Amino acid sequence: MFNLIYSAPYAVTGTVFVAVFLLFAALGVLLVRRPAARMFSREQHWRAVTTLALQTCASFFALLLALAAITTVENHADARNKVSVEASAIAVLIRAASELPQPTRGKLEQEIASYVRYVVNESWPQQRRGKTPTGAVEIISGIQQTIFSFEPRTPKDEIILASSITAFQGLVEARRERISATSETLPRLLTTVLTLGVLITIALSWLLPVQSRGVHCLITGSITVTASLILFTIVALSYPFRGGVAISPSPYLVLLETRLPH
Repeated sequence: MFNLIYSAPYAVTGTVFVAVFLLFAALGVLLVRRPAARMFSREQHWRAVTTLALQTCASFFALLLALAAITTVENHADARNKVSVEASAIAVLIRAASELPQPTRGKLEQEIASYVRYVVNESWPQQRRGKTPTGAVEIISGIQQTIFSFEPRTPKDEIILASSITAFQGLVEARRERISATSETLPRLLTTVLTLGVLITIALSWLLPVQSRGVHCLITGSITVTASLILFTIVALSYPFRGGVAISPSPYLVLLETRLPH
């Protein structure tokens, strides 16, 4: 629903996002203010009731926003952690491969380097577009075949082979977790409810019993900016690998530069 947010720098999309809600709020004040005053003029306590309704709605909505924001930040941190775990698993596999004799060692290091280059050059751009990467199956299969084709001749070789297999299994599991994090986001229903909550809160502010139109616009604008900025932050962080605060592939780049053959 908010895919355009990720298509430009957040300074641009955030400004446009807030401006749209401000336009909605301003139009409401200009069009609803006078009719609402006439409509509720016969209600003795309509000013107090309107204020109470806005406070109640804002309280429930603020709670929902806070829970959504906490969940989003936790998901983003969890995805970042999964990236670090996979990079660490690759480092462990590189260390295990370095104990293997040639030519198995050289072949395995080249295959690991090919996998890391795939992650950086192909998998990451797909994740930035919100797509789940499905490639690298052949590279992973090649790594597996190279490890399992090694025939140990001594007890030491058996230990090295066992550690290589364990390291490879760790990489496979970490890769699965990182890929699954690509599609982890807030449910669309929750995003829709949050958006409706912002709109309803703004709409209730149109009914505030304020004498001055300028003051009314200021109050409504303050409510609108605050709520829409929080909503924008939640949406922007919903996809950990997209947008201006997307997770970087820097751990893999470090491996390419320091631990793997070029």
